[in-house]
Amino acid sequence: MITIPTAPNVGEMLKNYIKTNRKYKSGIANWLGVGRSAVNKYVGKADMNISTLWRLSHVLQYNFFADVGAQLPPEFTAVTENPLQARLTELEKQKADLELQLKTLKEAIELMGRK
Repeated sequence: MITIPTAPNVGEMLKNYIKTNRKYKSGIANWLGVGRSAVNKYVGKADMNISTLWRLSHVLQYNFFADVGAQLPPEFTAVTENPLQARLTELEKQKADLELQLKTLKEAIELMGRK
């Protein structure tokens, strides 16, 4: 049998976000088209529907899913590779190659100037 750790408390995450970023529950409720009591329920519950978390992420422009994912063990792999990370890695390799070429050219110019 696999031991599964307790799921993160999404309501607590939302509560901390609201407090840290000084958001008003009434404003969030208006953006979501729900009553303030609904937002109070969200912060008071340990878990919530994915569609609700999705809507909260868009309304608050914050990726709560990344926070949840960050709590998974590091050996878990993502289903898809982040294309931006792959591009960044490619550009860093190109930069290193260009820096090496520049160093080589500078050394060649310096050697030619000594003759």
